[in-house]
Amino acid sequence: MTLTEMRYVVALARERHFGKAADACHVSQPTLSVALKKVEGQIGAPLFERGTNDIRITPLGERIVADLRTAVFRHLLTLSAAFYDGARAGELTSRLTADTTQIKAAFGASASIALRNLVLFLGAAAMMVDDLTIDDFRGSSHIIAMSRSVLGLSVVRTGPELDRNGPRRLEMVKTNLGSYPEALGIEFQPLHPHGVMLRYGEEPEEYREPTQKDECAEFILELLADGPMSPKEVVEAAKDQGYSRATVYRARETLEGKVQNSKGRKNPDNEWELTGS
Repeated sequence: MTLTEMRYVVALARERHFGKAADACHVSQPTLSVALKKVEGQIGAPLFERGTNDIRITPLGERIVADLRTAVFRHLLTLSAAFYDGARAGELTSRLTADTTQIKAAFGASASIALRNLVLFLGAAAMMVDDLTIDDFRGSSHIIAMSRSVLGLSVVRTGPELDRNGPRRLEMVKTNLGSYPEALGIEFQPLHPHGVMLRYGEEPEEYREPTQKDECAEFILELLADGPMSPKEVVEAAKDQGYSRATVYRARETLEGKVQNSKGRKNPDNEWELTGS
């Protein structure tokens, strides 16, 4: 396995997406796919499980990726100073350590949350002892532990990239005072020349990566924008774009209200057309 192939495997393990991994390695997606098949052929076992919408690394793949990172770092330590003058090693090590930094950050946040929840649990457990009353407690931490309602405010990813200043979701995490209300959406609306204003509205919708069915649905809408077409013609045009007949009809089901039949579904002269056209 070459150093380049090592980079491809490590990038795919980090990104879990062929397109993003290819962009990270500055190569085309077919080049990355061919190299990965070559590596898996040499090993004699798959390193990744290809799903419909995601890629999962196998237990063997996790072990190999860990060994690859170790091998690459050891190789970097043996290189001459001339190699580092080319500024290639800095880019390589930054990519390899990016996922390590993310794990550290996630663990630190999880540990702090777990510690806070442990303190609240101990305080709530103490309040259930019959001999204690509110007069036995002092300090704000005891007041928090005795709370009857807890609100949660979280950032919602509404696009491909997470915006830390983007919309928030305000929801009731815990309450024993009544039913749980619907979550609210909060956005920061800039004020000129200075300041911001909180604008409340409906709960923001979480972004999700478009599936092949979603992309096929968009293709059908663009196709029918030029006029009605028979289902057979739509399927033939979709096949040229790599969509199967089953994918076309699944996408068609999601377009109810946007696409309609010109005649009965079983009518041989039936065509698909945009609603209102």
